[in-house]
Amino acid sequence: MPPGFLFSKRDIYHFVEDQQGRLKVAYESLSDEDALDGAKTQALKETFGIAVPTLLRDKIEYESTDRQVTANEFLGRNMLGAPGQSLRDIVEYVFHVPFEGDAFVFDIAPSAFNGTVAAGEVVGQEVLIRFQISNPNINPELLLEEELKKIDWRLNILRGSTEHLTQQLNITLANCIAARKRSIENRSKMAATPVRFAKRESAEPPVAEVPKAVAVPSEAPAETKRAQKWDIFMSHASPDKPYVRQLVVELRKADIAVWFDGDSIAWGESLRSAINRGLINSSYAIVVLSKPFLAERKWTEHELNGLFAREKVGRFIILPIWHGIEHEDLVNYDPALADRLAKVSATDGIPDIVRSALQALGRAPVDIPIAPQIKQNLAQAQERGAEARELVAYAWYEQKGPDAEREQIYIRKSNFMRGGFVLINGDQEHDGTQDDVAGRFLMADKHLKAKGFVRMQFSNPSNLPAFEI
Repeated sequence: MPPGFLFSKRDIYHFVEDQQGRLKVAYESLSDEDALDGAKTQALKETFGIAVPTLLRDKIEYESTDRQVTANEFLGRNMLGAPGQSLRDIVEYVFHVPFEGDAFVFDIAPSAFNGTVAAGEVVGQEVLIRFQISNPNINPELLLEEELKKIDWRLNILRGSTEHLTQQLNITLANCIAARKRSIENRSKMAATPVRFAKRESAEPPVAEVPKAVAVPSEAPAETKRAQKWDIFMSHASPDKPYVRQLVVELRKADIAVWFDGDSIAWGESLRSAINRGLINSSYAIVVLSKPFLAERKWTEHELNGLFAREKVGRFIILPIWHGIEHEDLVNYDPALADRLAKVSATDGIPDIVRSALQALGRAPVDIPIAPQIKQNLAQAQERGAEARELVAYAWYEQKGPDAEREQIYIRKSNFMRGGFVLINGDQEHDGTQDDVAGRFLMADKHLKAKGFVRMQFSNPSNLPAFEI
């Protein structure tokens, strides 16, 4: 029996959407008591996550069978003769590769592709890999190792996608909880409101009462004519104001309208009404999460609750920035917020945050001049006789301190691979497909940040979504 192709039935993006839909349906079936029980809702969410399999290489077993096969039954290559006529002696090997994790993951196509296919058959908690070998000089264990590398490569890509799945499930759960709370509150208000029944005296229709004249001002106040709108609401703790004020200045330079308590609250105005006005009339909210923010329980929680209430499935408005905190700090504060993709003030420069805010608003990012070093690299390529293809994307990083280092990574179209791209990172170059190069670009970005570099600038002149970081 010929093997089938693994990782080929559905892509990861549709799988994530399906899991979000299933979580919403399951949550809506809960009682009000269970729907507001944090432990039960988190346990429900966990049932829609995935455990990406891990191959247990030390427990691999195999069986071999001597057979005679015809040309159309042979799985190998170089079989001579017409189908059904020529016979060949072969040894068929079936390797049983056990694994831990969810078997259905082998049906999901990852977000990247490396030009190879992985063949096999999943039976229970094993992957069966078959080979038919007619040449006794061929080592089946070498063939097995090549297949296992293909499988492991795809599993590693899918492990990286579990973060995105967790983030989307947390957003869906938070939106469901907020919707249930509003529903319970509305039902409580309706139950507390007395119902008034009109007393019917006769069958004659009632005579309409003529209302008294009401004086109408000649012109309504400007604020009632049109509520002011903002692009970004800034939510932060008071001790973080120096960083936030610098960010607000740069956002406004990019023509982004920002609600900022430092200058958006009128003298004598109620703090609660001013904050509510900003929350309701802003498209997005940048939330600067820090230890002071997590410690303040009045206004910061009020702002967060209002923002969560405004979010809907598939439409998030909270744009978090981690400012001097770690993932563990947020887990103890709000697990749903901890798993959201966030900017980190220590490694993401303010220009990069401004550019990402423009993208969230659907506006063209501010043009960033190409770094001189990258211009020089492209010029040197032309001097060597190589064709310097157009610049696709690049990022510029710096360390802090007197001996700060600087690094650049850039992508251009490949000189050697039709429709491909090349990633240039220092002295290293890698040609590959769009998804392959985009994945390496993302990994290089994370590696530099882990070494203490701050991404100062990022530019994507090609506007290809795959190269956004």
